[in-house]
Amino acid sequence: MTAQPPLRRHVLVIGGGASGVLMAFHVLRAASETRVTLIERSPGIGIGLAYATEDPDHLLNTRVINMSALPEDPEHFLRWLWQANRAVSGASFVSRATYGRYLESLLAPWASGPRLRLVQAEAVRLTEAPPGRVTLTLDDGQTVIADHAILATGHPRPVAVRGLQADVTQVPLDPDLPVAILGTGLSMVDQVTTLLKSGHRGTIFALSRRGLLPRVHGPGTPLATSLGEVPLGAPASVLLHWLRRQVRRAEIAGGTAGAMRSTGCVRIFRGSGAPCPAPSAPAPCATPPPGGRCIATACRPKPPATSPPRRKAVSCGCCAAPSIGSSRTSAASGCITAPIGKPASPC
Repeated sequence: MTAQPPLRRHVLVIGGGASGVLMAFHVLRAASETRVTLIERSPGIGIGLAYATEDPDHLLNTRVINMSALPEDPEHFLRWLWQANRAVSGASFVSRATYGRYLESLLAPWASGPRLRLVQAEAVRLTEAPPGRVTLTLDDGQTVIADHAILATGHPRPVAVRGLQADVTQVPLDPDLPVAILGTGLSMVDQVTTLLKSGHRGTIFALSRRGLLPRVHGPGTPLATSLGEVPLGAPASVLLHWLRRQVRRAEIAGGTAGAMRSTGCVRIFRGSGAPCPAPSAPAPCATPPPGGRCIATACRPKPPATSPPRRKAVSCGCCAAPSIGSSRTSAASGCITAPIGKPASPC
């Protein structure tokens, strides 16, 4: 029998919706010497606001194959569905309630052990005390002390405005009266589905500034995208410009840009300072100057001279030294990069 390592670190996750459960899941998997306390005011975990619906016709807007909790195992969610005797494929769209149950199941391996504690309460105050630790106060007066706190509180729930309702299921409606829905996105589709299933006969108006309906997912093959192609460390405008080019490439190739879900996005918001992987694009970054961190793996060419000045990118994705004047600070990574139009370090 393998001895359980001592639990030297305590991580507090505030919020038990999708983000909180996924964070707790990955912490528990990655650090065997860490215990997690998950705080959630609602009875269930993993469902949050997005997956709290029990209507089987309220579907995910992403295919099963792209909803795995493990980027390195894209079929994890699919296998979970098969184990539940669901006749689905990776291209299927399942209900949001089903996905909420999947998220809840992720923590099952630790549910009865010493490394996971679930607390149904509301967090009301978080302070840095004692030194080097954090103290959380709950609405029932309890306090929880931990080494780290992760805020995963999600989006606020819609508040009913006078004369308006956030959910058609929360108020009795005359089935013959007209109903107006503000917005023409996927939430509108959910509300219309619920109304029609309840036998509503009146006219349903969906109002938005552009009056556009969500597009139907078409078949497609994800465009292969390597981490080295992503302009990590560049300003958001440069990243958006690159992303739009990738979408155009994918459209020309008859595919989609879905492959980027598990490549660049995780690394973009990762500020660990760990060594960069081997570059897969031309011209690797130079060694970052003292005090800087390497947060990318390859240089990105400057856009053509005809591009607007604001779209000029840093020439390299490595962080510059903190002493550079008039620089940009990356809140996600803690790095400092050179101003737009100037290289962070020579390529």
